Amino acid sequence: PSETVLDLAAAPGGKTLHLAARMRLEGELAAVEPVRERFFKLKANLARCGAGDFVRTFTHDGRDIGRKTPGRFDAVLLAAPCSSEARFDARDPRTFAYWGPRKLAESSRKKKALLRSALDATRPGGRVLYCTCSLAPEENELVVVHTLKRLGAAEALEPVSPTLASDRPGVASWSGKALPQSVVDTVRVVPNDRFAGFYLALFRKL
Repeated sequence: PSETVLDLAAAPGGKTLHLAARMRLEGELAAVEPVRERFFKLKANLARCGAGDFVRTFTHDGRDIGRKTPGRFDAVLLAAPCSSEARFDARDPRTFAYWGPRKLAESSRKKKALLRSALDATRPGGRVLYCTCSLAPEENELVVVHTLKRLGAAEALEPVSPTLASDRPGVASWSGKALPQSVVDTVRVVPNDRFAGFYLALFRKL
């Protein structure tokens, strides 16, 4: 409550509604969704659940938000669009038929730009929660490492403690290369009978 918060990839609105509830409809909450059809679904869901007047919605490309509103937000949630490996179902080939190395590389590039934008939009002392529904290090730890290297001492990772039975630390190496020790403060949620695969990293703007 009383904070200025941004949901940077908001549709269809479940995350935004959860943020509104956590804020008790106090403060400022903005939601961004660039795809027009999904944007109107977001607005409809917010209105249906009573948060339509509280949440300000925008149909901008999230990669531009940091440049347009630098240092504005206390907290940013970036549940980034991803290659959706966590949704694979071996019983249904349609769920993974579209996936491939090109899709993975494209998704990784988009995530790096979105995360940079999220951090640029955050005030000093604020935080950014970066999360994906992918299991690929190219979309998770490697995006985090790229961002930390690029921004240097301007950002730091903080430990994430979801206290789930299926959570694991971020991977410390990939493709034969060691990653910075700080990535173990990020969290992988391993799929089980309750949860799909997930990844979380919490940044603090210094």
